[in-house]
Amino acid sequence: MDNKNPEIRLAVAKALGDSKGDEAFNALIMLIRDSDSGVRQAAIESIGKLGEPRAIEHLRHHMEKESDDAVKNAIEQSIKKLMETK
Repeated sequence: MDNKNPEIRLAVAKALGDSKGDEAFNALIMLIRDSDSGVRQAAIESIGKLGEPRAIEHLRHHMEKESDDAVKNAIEQSIKKLMETK
């Protein structure tokens, strides 16, 4: 996650969506604060795939700070998915 190349961070974010457990969850929570909007969007979509309802509060908090419309849309979709798994 400390890699300077956003394409690498994006690939990591996507791969973590197929993982389970606290490590993947915590890494994705960190990636939603990435400087690259594509990485943030991939991390948020992966969070939705994890099915961890505890992510909802993190996503709602991030929504208040997010300026990119595509990322905001990803947040809304992930929250919707997570609400269905509750």
